[in-house]
Amino acid sequence: MKNVNLGVVIMGIITRMLFVAEDEKVCCNCKYFVQFYTLYSYHQDKFFTACNAGYCVQKRMKNRNPKQKVCEHFEWKQDRE
Repeated sequence: MKNVNLGVVIMGIITRMLFVAEDEKVCCNCKYFVQFYTLYSYHQDKFFTACNAGYCVQKRMKNRNPKQKVCEHFEWKQDRE
């Protein structure tokens, strides 16, 4: 088996897991949602990747899933076009 860059493989898997359309009304598209990240290291390579968790700074709620149904405080992120 040839050497595979594990970071690229992991990032590809996580990106597919967390994919959400920009016009979908879910927590990760809200300006109050803060995404959690995980630090991966493989040999000399270190990188952060989004994990399937975060929190809401408006309601100070813990354990918000990026794809979770929104609450009454939902506001679209400003970076939407």
